[in-house]
Amino acid sequence: MKKNILLLLSAFPIMLLAQNHIDESWSNSINPIFHNLDKNRISSGILLDYGVDFTNVSAYNGVVTDTNYVDTRVISDIYKTLFMSKVVGDTIHTPYFDKYAYNWARERFRESVTNC
Repeated sequence: MKKNILLLLSAFPIMLLAQNHIDESWSNSINPIFHNLDKNRISSGILLDYGVDFTNVSAYNGVVTDTNYVDTRVISDIYKTLFMSKVVGDTIHTPYFDKYAYNWARERFRESVTNC
């Protein structure tokens, strides 16, 4: 038993290091295209051409149609598209997804309670 615990504890740091691998192939391929871009002129810090499209963000412009229904999957895809489209490293104005999802769910709940 003691040997198993010791083996597990010795393997734990290796497991932590294995989780730190970040695939930079996308950024390595896209950065040379935008390297001359003055990123300070992008006031929002988000350039849709820079990121990976998980969904068509421009379809969600505030006008409700039959093709822009929003559910949790769509919210997740919008978030991922916007997050991948950031041209600045500043994450102060970009909430983490769990906080973003929590706020969205809270507002949906409030809306459902007030409409009942």
